[in-house]
Amino acid sequence: MFSSIAKSFKAGILITLVVFCVGLGISQTSFMQKNEWVIYDWLMQLNRQNTSLPDNIVVILVDDMSLKTMDPVVGRWPWPRSVFADIIDFIALGSPQAILVDILFSEKSDVEGGDDQRLSLATQQAGTVYHAMQFITDEPDVYNINNNSIPKFVQDQFSYNILDNKFNNLISSGFNNYIIPIDGLFQNAKGLGVVAFNKDNDGVHRRTQLIYDYQGHWYPALSVSALSNPVEQLPIRFSTSVSQLVDQSAQKTMEPAMVNMYGDIKGLSMSGVLDSIVKLQNGEVDKLIINPQEFNNKYVFIGSSAAGLYDLKTTPLTTNSPGVYLHASLLGNLLNNDLLAPIDYRLNLLTLFVAVLLTIFGVLNNRHLSAQIVAPFVVMLVVAVIVYISYQYNWVMKVASPILTIFLAWAVSFSYLLFSESKDKKRLKSTFSRYLSPAALTVIENDYENYLTVNVGSKETGTILFCDIRGFTSFSESQEAQQVVDFLNYYFSTMTKVIHEHNGAIDKFIGDAIMAYWGIPVKTKTHAVDAVNAAVKMVSQLNQVNNWLRAKELEDISIGIGIHTGDVILGSIGSEDRADFTIIGDNVNLASRLEGATKFYKCPIILSESIYTIVKGRIPCRLIDAIKVKGKSQPVKIYTPFIGLSEFEGHRLQHQVELAFSCYMQCQWDAAISYYQSLPNHPINQIIIERCKTYKSQPPPQNWDGTYSMMSK
Repeated sequence: MFSSIAKSFKAGILITLVVFCVGLGISQTSFMQKNEWVIYDWLMQLNRQNTSLPDNIVVILVDDMSLKTMDPVVGRWPWPRSVFADIIDFIALGSPQAILVDILFSEKSDVEGGDDQRLSLATQQAGTVYHAMQFITDEPDVYNINNNSIPKFVQDQFSYNILDNKFNNLISSGFNNYIIPIDGLFQNAKGLGVVAFNKDNDGVHRRTQLIYDYQGHWYPALSVSALSNPVEQLPIRFSTSVSQLVDQSAQKTMEPAMVNMYGDIKGLSMSGVLDSIVKLQNGEVDKLIINPQEFNNKYVFIGSSAAGLYDLKTTPLTTNSPGVYLHASLLGNLLNNDLLAPIDYRLNLLTLFVAVLLTIFGVLNNRHLSAQIVAPFVVMLVVAVIVYISYQYNWVMKVASPILTIFLAWAVSFSYLLFSESKDKKRLKSTFSRYLSPAALTVIENDYENYLTVNVGSKETGTILFCDIRGFTSFSESQEAQQVVDFLNYYFSTMTKVIHEHNGAIDKFIGDAIMAYWGIPVKTKTHAVDAVNAAVKMVSQLNQVNNWLRAKELEDISIGIGIHTGDVILGSIGSEDRADFTIIGDNVNLASRLEGATKFYKCPIILSESIYTIVKGRIPCRLIDAIKVKGKSQPVKIYTPFIGLSEFEGHRLQHQVELAFSCYMQCQWDAAISYYQSLPNHPINQIIIERCKTYKSQPPPQNWDGTYSMMSK
């Protein structure tokens, strides 16, 4: 049986490695990249078609209606600069956060009478206007190589020189020419932003650079230029946080950021703005189509959607999107931390490998033909779900290459079965034919791999820990549901990290409680010590948790922890539909009771006597009491570790407490009271002192064994 399992395992590993390498090679081809983009576009259409821009972003479009309206007034496009000056003046009346102009004013106007100066003046007076610029790569010549330096004013005012040390590992873009607004206009702008937008090989615009290098200086994209503090924000979003935007290789090659497009952008027609300007000039304030107050504290983009202006782009959502929509989407992503990010290439590799592995072993380890056929589709569904969920969190994973590789893995593994499975069945039939009926042999042939499985169910020795939050019910009832969930997620994450750091395993979360164990199923000699050290660290981590609560103006919490060592039953326990890999048994219940006892004794950690006998030479502990917990007839001594004391001081106090408790057990009430009063102040001392005083006036029965019965859990 075991040789058959080993053979199947070796074959599965070999097939997995071969198919994985082939799939990895396929994933690097341009053909697969095109398919990845197709699926990416489909996901974008599925999730973003009805999403709207953030409320603080407005887009004004020079559309066909605007051109038609202005034709009899100022003639054909391009309009005089004074028109745009009026538009900027009108928008500025609403005190916008920024006015971003996705129109290049790189050549002087043909209109006489200070047309350019009028636009410059409007830009200056508004004080929040960001104009467009571009970088290009011309054929190299003497001029492009040596002389085409950007004006020093632009370099000094609008480049991110302060960030140079953050980007010293990025490859230069190679631009050798530039297009900026006319002289006089760029000097009065609040900022300049690059309006180029990357186009993938299939002609679709999905990505763009956030910053552009020109002759060793970094210039922002138009949307980035409008950030309130781009010098501080950009490194966080782009350079120093690989996990948020780009993988490690992309960081070095200046990989463009992936824009999370908004599908439902309702741009305002420029014709409405122009009509409102005329009415405002005529004093018809109550008839304005667009009130400038609509722009208050907003980011206002000015762009074009008219077909004749040639600024329509193909995006994952549409084939004729105004280019300004791309910039508006990018700004919305930056303001809401909503950019998409290609997931780390190592996770893509891991997904590919696991998908291949699951497919192959799903085929090789299934006995029925129907299961072997369904296996790859189940794995593909899982991959698709992972990809979809990742997308909800703005991570973009490869999916086309894993799906193709899954089909390849299924074909190879199924072919292997055609040659090997029949041989295994013949061997089994030969082995059992002398003992079993033909009907039983048929069952073995159809279900033979059942005989190679091992049912999990065993008795193990380990350490069990229960941890519970004190007063959580009242806490949860006094807070909003979202606050409770956020707190529990933070609390569980903090405590889980501690448990894992001390080699423990989380069995389950029970409401606000944690059940964990050590030494199961991986056997260790230090499981008891590890568990106690973890409990001490969990108590110390309460400072971090309570600081988090105070920052949200919530009350502090405390916890109680019970720990016990003993035999438990380990197994997959549950129903056919759902089962948990867990531990059960009387010793699990005792650990839970000890956690409950922390409330009575007002100490954060209680250890059973079985734990103490293991750790007493390494972790100083004080004896608390001898008790009978609810549901148990045998008494147990309970202890608590000294927290915040040196090992020497802990062992010294440990001896003093044992002497005091010995007097208590021998009914020497006055001596016990005296000893406990000499100990450092602790609620446990007062509990025993009050008990001694009671016994002085009402002595315990003759058969009293010194134990205290806990009536509650």
